[in-house]
Amino acid sequence: MVAHLLRLRYRLLFNGFKRSTWALVSAVIGAAYGLLILVGLVIGMVALSFGDSELMWVVSVLGGAVAVFGWVVAPILLRGYDQSLSVAKLRVFPIPPQRLVVGLLVVGLLGVPGIVTIIAGLSTTIGWIGEPVALVAAPFAALLAVLTCVVASRAFESIGASLASGRRYREVMGVVVFVPLLLLGPIIGLGGPALANASADLPLIARIVSWTPLGAAWSIPGDLALGRPLDALAKTAIAVATLLILVVVWRRSLTKLLATPPRSAAPSTGRKGLGPFAWYPATPTGAVAA
Repeated sequence: MVAHLLRLRYRLLFNGFKRSTWALVSAVIGAAYGLLILVGLVIGMVALSFGDSELMWVVSVLGGAVAVFGWVVAPILLRGYDQSLSVAKLRVFPIPPQRLVVGLLVVGLLGVPGIVTIIAGLSTTIGWIGEPVALVAAPFAALLAVLTCVVASRAFESIGASLASGRRYREVMGVVVFVPLLLLGPIIGLGGPALANASADLPLIARIVSWTPLGAAWSIPGDLALGRPLDALAKTAIAVATLLILVVVWRRSLTKLLATPPRSAAPSTGRKGLGPFAWYPATPTGAVAA
């Protein structure tokens, strides 16, 4: 079933390229852009490996937390952008929820965003070349963080799918997306000086974020390199517990979606009968008057 979903996912992707030349061109440009980002990230990790371990820890925690946050908000804000393997399309097939969870997880990991995130996460290992203990722990911590990204994305997508049929949800999401775009200019103007002033506080911010589900997994190698094994152990527990909770939430929401038929629009609550048409004679003139 997992292999079938993977073949279906890539077949839909390539069929989209065949139907639209612009889709293929945009995919090539996006792949080149993503490759440049990955190359720059690897070069940055190599440079950080010769620097201070504290700086490497701050960069990996904050950068990883942004990646996790992006995976969480993307299915909420961009709902409907890619629904090729949405639950709405898969609910008609007799697939048990536990098998569907595994299949969608593998599809998410081996999709283009998942592969990019895996490579980016594993590239943080390069920054710990001078720290043997951290170097061993870094790949496992990165994979744990990437799993959290994909599972969180799928879990919030399933929760959003159960709410998206409501008009109020669509209105709220429209406001959430539109207002930041409207205020993008002032945000950029005010955000630059604010970030410059906050650069000195980045280590404190990283320490706070490292104890949250967003940055716990990314903090493990750095804590080991900086001689904080108890902190690393505690954050491993936070990261594993977060992943397990997300899996449970995802499976339950998926089970509910598979068992609940899609809701149609609410029936009209208007008055019964013919209304004004009953006040006039059944003639063309009476119909126009009604």
